[in-house]
Amino acid sequence: MILKKNFWEDKEMSTNSRIGMLKEDGSVVSIYCHWDGYLEHVGDTLRQYYNYRYKVEELIALGALSSLRKDIKEIISYHKWKGEPIESDMFISKEQYVKEYINDIFIEYIYLFMKGDWYHYSNKKWIKLTKEYCLGE
Repeated sequence: MILKKNFWEDKEMSTNSRIGMLKEDGSVVSIYCHWDGYLEHVGDTLRQYYNYRYKVEELIALGALSSLRKDIKEIISYHKWKGEPIESDMFISKEQYVKEYINDIFIEYIYLFMKGDWYHYSNKKWIKLTKEYCLGE
């Protein structure tokens, strides 16, 4: 008798997100992040450790990420890890950015740095990332 193993057993599941920055001309540049995209990790890490424009620019310059870390030197980008090209997506507006990913089944969270703060898109609006919002306090 052959017992079939459940396909999803022992499979790790990712929570994918997009990390974007609103540029001065109103366009958005964004990168993909594969692991831990939920508010308690990526959201709170962005809020605490990438809260200046120059830090966000350094982060975006890495291209697609496997995971986000507090220290930019510890971040695993696909370029550094696998030698993949540095990739980012450009959009003419934050509305186009949302439209591209809002119904994408592989992107669960959409983040945007604008006006000096981080925001998460939820329920048809941008919500500012605060400690209370990210950690559910």
